[in-house]
Parts: sequence; C-alpha cells; structure tokens
Amino acid sequence: MPPIDNGRPSRATSIPDDLDLPGYAFEFLRRNPAYAREARVWLAKPSSADAIERARRWGLRFRDRPIWRAEALPFVVLIGPPAHGFGSDTHIHPDALRDVVARFPAGDGLHIVIGSGRTILRLRFEPGWREYGTILTLPEPCERMRGDTARWFLRWLAGRAREPSPEGARMTRFRMKRWRTLLGLIDLRQAGASPRRLAELLIDPDLASLSAAAWTAASERKRIGRWTVEADQLVAGGYRDLLEGR
Repeated sequence: MPPIDNGRPSRATSIPDDLDLPGYAFEFLRRNPAYAREARVWLAKPSSADAIERARRWGLRFRDRPIWRAEALPFVVLIGPPAHGFGSDTHIHPDALRDVVARFPAGDGLHIVIGSGRTILRLRFEPGWREYGTILTLPEPCERMRGDTARWFLRWLAGRAREPSPEGARMTRFRMKRWRTLLGLIDLRQAGASPRRLAELLIDPDLASLSAAAWTAASERKRIGRWTVEADQLVAGGYRDLLEGR
C-alpha cells in the first residue's frame, strides 16, 4: 500500500479530498495524542529497532513515511511463488498488470495498488522470488476479508469482476461523509469548540438562536454527544476496525 502521510503529527489539519479507506484510518490515528508523541521519536530515527517496534504496535511500518502493515490491512492480497507442477499460464506477472496506480518495493515485498475508488485493489508480492503464481491465505482474525479480496482479484484477472472490490464497497458516500464529519468534530474540539458550537458548525447554524433550555432538550445536542463518543473510539483504537472493514 502506498505511503499515506508524512508522519508529522498535528493538532488540527485540513482533511484531504482524495482519501482512501487506509487514509481515513490514518487520519483518525494521527489525531491520537499518544501516537503523535511517538511519531516525533520515529521521525528522528525511523530505521532504528525501537522505532520499528513502536510503529508495529500501531499497525505501521516505515518506508520514507509511515504505511500500514499488510497484517493490519486485510484488503491486501498476498502473492507467493508458483505452485509446483502448474503451467506458466497460472503465473501472476507484476509487470503485466493493468491499471496500476502505485508501485513501490519495501522490505516486506513489492507493493502494487490497482485502480481507485470502488475498484481499488492492493497486492503485495512476497520478497525473494522471481516468479509468482499463488495467493496466500492465513489463519488470521481477518481471514474472511482477505479471502474475499483474493477471490475478487481472481475475478478481476479473468475480466469477470463486475461488483466493487471488498475495500471499494466500504467507501460509500454515507460512510465517507460520516468519517469526514467525525474528523472535523475532533479538530473543532481540539480548537476549543463547545458541544453547542459543534452543533452550529456541523449540523445547523440556526441552533445559535436556541435558548439554553431549548438546547438542553435538543436532539442535536444528543447527536453531537453520540458523534463525540464515536470519534473518540476511532481515535483510541477503532481505526483498526475501520481498516478491517468492520
């Protein structure tokens, strides 16, 4: 998967318009104060053993900037060497793939991103092989999601993928709007906005005219409360659920 951020923590940032699912997950993570403190250490010595281990605990690894580890992102298809006895027509050639939008080598293999939006697909070719032809499945918590992505990849190779990829299917307009709203809420809270001010900015400016009693009983106040809980959960660790398609 491609680099998704320069690793510089910040209290409040603009939200990029072209985020993919890992990008949204990282936007929640980078607003975690504990991560922000550790990221400052990583930037000083990103290749040190301590930095590598700290990054692993957050689900990250470093290239020239932090990227998600494949084990944290089940939408990555893992590709290994050809199976013994099968013909060359079953091989998967990295250089022959169509619609490649990103490609880069890393310590854990060759990463390739194909397509975007609703048809995005991520591949990792395992290191140490000159030819490839098998898709690896593992006994992991997200085995089903990685398996679904692998099967979609096989249909894509055969020209039979008509539906969105498993990762792309998660990127609905509703979910993206919700994630952007929650990110905005986090930044506004860090800037000192009260719950009422959050409701005015995120829901309806006319709420500013409510009396104190009307605001106390307002459904918008309860909605801001629910959003705050959800946003805090995503920052504290729920970003991993987002990464895993939950």
